[in-house]
Amino acid sequence: FIIPFGIYFSISPIYEGDFSNNSIEVSRSDANAELNGKKLVVITIPGCPFCLEAIDQLLVMKGRVPKIEIEYIVCGSDSTSLDWYKEKAGSEIAVKLAANKEEMAKIAQHAFPTFVLVDNNHPLKTWPNDSFGVFAKDEIELEFN
Repeated sequence: FIIPFGIYFSISPIYEGDFSNNSIEVSRSDANAELNGKKLVVITIPGCPFCLEAIDQLLVMKGRVPKIEIEYIVCGSDSTSLDWYKEKAGSEIAVKLAANKEEMAKIAQHAFPTFVLVDNNHPLKTWPNDSFGVFAKDEIELEFN
């Protein structure tokens, strides 16, 4: 009775991000130059409920690691779409429009939200929402401690 469920979950685990740290490295280029400094960037789109929900997790992270800089970059062209995120993020998380929304969507592989660890001139490390589990969060928190 248990064998079919065991096979299913070994092929398609539910919480893959909680069992591994599957970051993807992205090379630096002029197209993604707006990702600079040392911070955690969340690439989003207007009206994304999963992107909005992620703010709660990030505010907890910000409480544990106060010196972490977190920034939401919205792949859109209407500045009023930022209000939804700004209202929930408050002053703890910066929210802005993407300067190059096509490049940001490409980095996110059109999966939103995507979390990006930006560390000056090092390659970018990205996690789609389903891979942003405890190991990824631990790595980010250690980076800023």
